[in-house]
Amino acid sequence: NSVTADRTEFIGRHGTTEFPQAVLGGVGLSGRVEAGDDPCAVIASDIEIPAGGDVTLLWLLGDAATASEASALVQTHRGKDFDQRLADNERVWRGFLDT
Repeated sequence: NSVTADRTEFIGRHGTTEFPQAVLGGVGLSGRVEAGDDPCAVIASDIEIPAGGDVTLLWLLGDAATASEASALVQTHRGKDFDQRLADNERVWRGFLDT
């Protein structure tokens, strides 16, 4: 796995969002996660799919003060139905935005 928060690193100077140079070149990302002029969030991972098979991917992104707090949050959310997580998320945002 590799990550970056640098849009130029991912897309490249001559790439596009449809054809980012980092993907086309198959390169690993630098791990740079800093505030910048043009930030983004990119997580790259090699996935092997067997012939005739399929793979389901689930990414849980969030914010926590410690690794143990992050693990607890992942366990909480993995135990919830996806539709329930979406409904809970909408409820929280509606509460925030409606004030």
